[in-house]
Order: sequence, then C-alpha cells, then structure tokens
Amino acid sequence: ARTAAVVKSLKAQIEMVRKGVGVALVPTGVCREEDDKVSYYLLKQELPSRKVVAVYRKNQYLSTPVKG
Repeated sequence: ARTAAVVKSLKAQIEMVRKGVGVALVPTGVCREEDDKVSYYLLKQELPSRKVVAVYRKNQYLSTPVKG
C-alpha cells in the first residue's frame, strides 16, 4: 500500500472516508457526530509512537524558546 494523500483538516478526512477514498485516524471527540455512511471504531491498544527531531540549517539563528 502507498500513501495517496495526507490531509490535515478533520472535516476533509471525514468527507474522504464518507466518499470511500480511504480511512482516517481522528481524535475521539469527532465520534460524537452521527453519520449513516461512516463508522467509528475505538482503538483500545496503544498505537506505536516515534520520536521526532527538528532539522534546521547550520549557523541559522534559533531563539531560546526553540532551543528549549
């Protein structure tokens, strides 16, 4: 399988699922909306996580909060 699209808008994600374009992982708060074309399944097990890093150009000024 390959990623065809990355969508950040929750409304757009739900609409794509509604149209049969794919699946979406969304916050549980979205589940309050009733919809006859979309089903919600609660993922009970913890999902894998990964550490991320910021990449920036060498010798670039970084403010103190960014250096954190």
